[in-house]
Amino acid sequence: KGRITESNRNAVRQTVKPVKQESVNISNIEIPSTSSRVKSQVIRHLGYTTSYNSSWLIPNWVAYCLTAKEVAGTYPRPKKQFEPDPLVKGKSSVHWDYSNSGYSRGHMAPAADMKWSEQAMLESFYLSNICPQDADLNGGVWERLEKRCRALAGESDLYICCGPLITGSPKRIGDNKVAVPTGFYKVLCMKKNGRWQAVGFMFPNTACKGSMFDYSCTVDEVEKATGHDFFCNLPDDVENSIEASYKVKEWQ
Repeated sequence: KGRITESNRNAVRQTVKPVKQESVNISNIEIPSTSSRVKSQVIRHLGYTTSYNSSWLIPNWVAYCLTAKEVAGTYPRPKKQFEPDPLVKGKSSVHWDYSNSGYSRGHMAPAADMKWSEQAMLESFYLSNICPQDADLNGGVWERLEKRCRALAGESDLYICCGPLITGSPKRIGDNKVAVPTGFYKVLCMKKNGRWQAVGFMFPNTACKGSMFDYSCTVDEVEKATGHDFFCNLPDDVENSIEASYKVKEWQ
């Protein structure tokens, strides 16, 4: 598809609004329609698109497509601090908001998915891609799901959208009062053996035990919890079908 080149990736990110069914651009499948309940500034970076919430100082969602060529990238993880996204308009969190908070700086689009480009790798450390995340979740079942996504991308292009679950008035950390999610979601979509399929996951922001599939669910359930409309650029009949059910064995 040529999506590994930075010029092509930039071109893809110029058109992320929902499109009509008769002109579906599969490069946009990962981009959801954002809930009207939340503030949103959509920012396009090389490796991912983020919907930044200026009230929470974290993303509403982060979306990207992961391919086999991208998974095979070799750029190393940099030794650098997390930093404010230069494209954010208005208030941003800063690196030390997370210091001594009891929460890790949790990537939504993981650095390990951005090894195909130095620029994509560096941009994954923008705080518009980061949420306060329980360290055991971050290094446990959430990381195992990230690794599973990379394995799936080796089979077929994988469309990923993930972000925080926030209920009520969230706990805040740091001088800038960064919102702490009560949980996290991730939805996946891919075309495998000529058939579209999708699955969702929802995790509490705690040390989750067991298999990642103990937390799997339909995409419809994630939409109900977040208010976002995922994979809305697919034809309606396909979207409705794959979001209503899933089979664990197809994702294991």
